[in-house]
Amino acid sequence: MFQWFLFPITTFILSLLIGRNNCWGKWKWISPVIFGLMFMLSDYATFKIANVIANGSALIEPEFRLLLHGTAVSLVALAIGAIFYKCSPKKEQLNT
Repeated sequence: MFQWFLFPITTFILSLLIGRNNCWGKWKWISPVIFGLMFMLSDYATFKIANVIANGSALIEPEFRLLLHGTAVSLVALAIGAIFYKCSPKKEQLNT
């Protein structure tokens, strides 16, 4: 439930907020890669490693397709948030 439901929703919401508030300026576009890495490592560092330890088998490689899933979710939300930021009235325009 966490890996395929809660984590993508949380990634989407956080990326949307990062884009809407323009956090980190132009560096915000690195955040999808970070979210993708976290998505991949959350599966590898919990479920896969637990199975390896329980079965005593050799270590397995992380699934890099999960990196793409996490990055895609974050990138879509970040782009939507950036569009909201560009379309919103600026604070200095409201004061005049």
